[in-house]
Amino acid sequence: MTEIIPAILPKNFTELREKLELMSSLVRIVHIDALDGTLGSEKTWPYAGESDLVSHEELEELRHFGDLHFEAHLMTNDPMSIIGEWVGAGAERITIHVESFENDDVLEDALRTIRGHFEKEKAFEAPQIGLALNFDTSFERVRKHVGNFDFLHLMSIRRIGAQGHPFESGILEKIGEIKGEFSDMIISVDGGVSIENAEALAEAGAERLIVGSAIFNAEDPQARVEELIEKVSY
Repeated sequence: MTEIIPAILPKNFTELREKLELMSSLVRIVHIDALDGTLGSEKTWPYAGESDLVSHEELEELRHFGDLHFEAHLMTNDPMSIIGEWVGAGAERITIHVESFENDDVLEDALRTIRGHFEKEKAFEAPQIGLALNFDTSFERVRKHVGNFDFLHLMSIRRIGAQGHPFESGILEKIGEIKGEFSDMIISVDGGVSIENAEALAEAGAERLIVGSAIFNAEDPQARVEELIEKVSY
């Protein structure tokens, strides 16, 4: 069964809280996009404030937000500098972009560092780690790292860091090729996911669909979530 995961691109914590409350009775987990203005042009909470200081009070509130879990998508050129904040905030999954690392050796060192830190740090439960690929980035970029990450996060839009960009149907072929070789690999698809393409993505093999504007721009976001869940429940 494919999981529908609402994506939140929060300008501030007030917006994040409102959308979390809206989704809390419908899904188990939400997706929070975290941009600091380096990998994409936009900034989101908690990096979009007037001060450069991250509000740890808000991160702590996020950690204790009822029974709703969250995953953090770190769209930054230096994910290693902020990953600890999101682990501390209680992220169940953390996604980092391969494009954030200059070469395979640096990425391999980062994955090893993350795993080593989790083994030593017992204060928080270790999250799953996902590697994100921009739409034009080949799977070959991460092939050698298979086994060192928990899931693959495929962008299905060409411009990251904003919602509402057009869906790239070529992602269906990309999913099929990866699944043909690595049938057990968990794949998330992020960008332009909608009522019109959710079923095709699920049939192609995507286990997780990250949905932003198709939910939050709908007249009734809660009804749209239910509709999406029904689309992929078979």
